[in-house]
Amino acid sequence: MRAVAPDRYRATTVVTQSAYGIKPYSAFLGALKVRDEVEVEIEVRLGPATSLPQGRS
Repeated sequence: MRAVAPDRYRATTVVTQSAYGIKPYSAFLGALKVRDEVEVEIEVRLGPATSLPQGRS
């Protein structure tokens, strides 16, 4: 994880689909395939806490 701004962070990881029982995607009779390893990237922005409206949890 790394900071991209004072209140924003980005993390990247590689997920091996077959390790979780997922068959890698293929289409067009196998002409289009996705590798078993897929890179996943997320970015979050942290800010001041906010409260939910009354009656919601």
